Amino acid sequence: MKNIFACVCTIVLLSGCSDIFEKPISNSSVEIYTPADSAVSKKNVQQFYWEKVENASNYRLQIASPGFASAQLQSFVLDTIVTTNKVDISLDAGEYEWRLRAQNGGSQTAYFTRKLFITQAAFNERQLLVTSPSNTVVTYSNSVYFSWRPISGSMKYYIEIDTLSGSFTSPEMKEEINAFETQKYVELKKRGSYRWRMYADSAGIKSMYSSTGRIDFKLDTVSLGVPISNKTDVPTSQVFSWGVPANAMSTDQLTYKFYILNSTDPADVFIQDELTTTKTAEIKNMEKGKVYYWAVEVYDQFGIKSGRTALRKFTVVR
Repeated sequence: MKNIFACVCTIVLLSGCSDIFEKPISNSSVEIYTPADSAVSKKNVQQFYWEKVENASNYRLQIASPGFASAQLQSFVLDTIVTTNKVDISLDAGEYEWRLRAQNGGSQTAYFTRKLFITQAAFNERQLLVTSPSNTVVTYSNSVYFSWRPISGSMKYYIEIDTLSGSFTSPEMKEEINAFETQKYVELKKRGSYRWRMYADSAGIKSMYSSTGRIDFKLDTVSLGVPISNKTDVPTSQVFSWGVPANAMSTDQLTYKFYILNSTDPADVFIQDELTTTKTAEIKNMEKGKVYYWAVEVYDQFGIKSGRTALRKFTVVR
């Protein structure tokens, strides 16, 4: 019974360890870099940037217009948790009050409050702020999610996607989106590496472009079939099989390169089949009692190559 009681106590104590050992930050302060207090700016995209607080796990940022006092409050613009010490926010012209505090699981600092004034700017001086995707994305899906902050007065939004060597003069893709939308899934036509940017349009007047991002649309590896991993009774003649990549599309024309290795060294190749459109390879006259490793690479019709699958070990029966 004593042992059971001791175990229960230990579990209870361990479950609270994160709170017990997390250092309090209630007496800490947050040093704010930008925007300056009572800053006046016509830039609609403002970067909120502050010094990291030791032992803080995140920060709470709130923005109100024109201020937080109940007699002032007309609009609670933002209330968000930020895990970094820098964030870009898009704001319309107006008077704002914003405040920031650092937090962890057991404590928080006081709020540090500042004023901010955004003046009216011409449409072509406003920048479109894209919230998704991030500036660098690696994806195995041809569907890419875009979202952005609206710009007042916009009649259309545009997404431009071009190759890395392109200059957006004649982009590979250009999507037109209605003004009331703030999100869009874009279907990439083929795998590769791309640059993208967005802008808003108001009766032929362009906003400033968003920051330029990069998308790497990659080909997934295949799923290996037989022989299974660590099989110890493979005959000297064996048919190897595999499936298509998980992100294969109906329009794909896939070819495969098959490898058998003498060891885990990628360069120690025993057999390397040329590209084939079939998902099988028959190998004969393997050495009895020997350990081998096999793997497959796949290519699409545009020459985009997947990574090589993880090596699968097998032993030929004596």
